[in-house]
Amino acid sequence: MTARLFLILCVLGMASPVLADATVVVLGIRSLEGDDEFAKDLTEQLRGAAKTVPGWSVSSAAVSMSQMTLAHGCDDIDASCLSDIAKGLSVERVIYGTVRRNSTGTDYDYALSVSLYDAEAGRIVREVDDTIPQAQIEFNALAARSDKLMARLASNKTGGTIAIHANVAAAAVTVNGQ
Repeated sequence: MTARLFLILCVLGMASPVLADATVVVLGIRSLEGDDEFAKDLTEQLRGAAKTVPGWSVSSAAVSMSQMTLAHGCDDIDASCLSDIAKGLSVERVIYGTVRRNSTGTDYDYALSVSLYDAEAGRIVREVDDTIPQAQIEFNALAARSDKLMARLASNKTGGTIAIHANVAAAAVTVNGQ
């Protein structure tokens, strides 16, 4: 049990790729239900938030994932397609995402999924999901949320959860002596 817990802690403590010092493009967020104005506002706030990330040089290209997949003839948004997009826009990182309503009724919030593709590594290095309440979709209200989302995307920290199940009453678990 101690060896397994130590292994889990070692895996969780491994550093992820450094995401600083890169050229970055934030592609227009895609709306699945036609909430295009909201998606446009969210994209603009995410682009602004990306510009505050230390070491990132954010492209001024105002293009969407839909435009890029058409331009590069991509059937699927996969590593090959994202690599072509990064090359075409001369960037090292591509941020893209999708927003959709989380209910079919009139009382819905928005489910957002945003990803960061690293062209140097050839893979998606971060994916962040969030729920945006319908009451918080005004342009200015999106600024703080966009800052938090971008901080999570740009972070080089890893995290995780450790779950310990024991069938011993009042079991004590220590990690690094604590």
